[in-house]
Amino acid sequence: MNEMTGMEKFSVFLKYAENLEYRDIVNKVIESEEGLAVAGEVLMSISKDERERAIFRNRRIALADRESDRVTVERIHAKNIAKRLLKNQIPIEIIVDSTNITRAEIEALRTAD
Repeated sequence: MNEMTGMEKFSVFLKYAENLEYRDIVNKVIESEEGLAVAGEVLMSISKDERERAIFRNRRIALADRESDRVTVERIHAKNIAKRLLKNQIPIEIIVDSTNITRAEIEALRTAD
C-alpha cells in the first residue's frame, strides 16, 4: 500500500468501497491513509441513512397499500349494502346518506341488476 500515492489510494477507496469482494483491500487502504478512515466513516453514515430512507419509503408504501385496500373493501361493502337497500325499495336519498355512495353510483347499481 505504501507504493501507492494518496490519490491512488483514494481512487481505490471510491471505486471499491461498497464492493464486498474487495473489502480486505479497501480496509488496508483505509488503514494506510488517515483521511480515508474519515471518508470511510462518512460513507458508512451516508449508506446507513440511505438504507434508513429506503426502509422508511417501503414502510410508507406498505401503509398506503394497506389503506388503499381498506378503502376498497369499505367501498365494496357499501355497494353491497346499497344493493340490498335498493332491493328493499329504500329511497335513494336514504341510501346516499347511509352509505356515502353518490346518487349516480346508486343509479348505476340499480340499472346493473
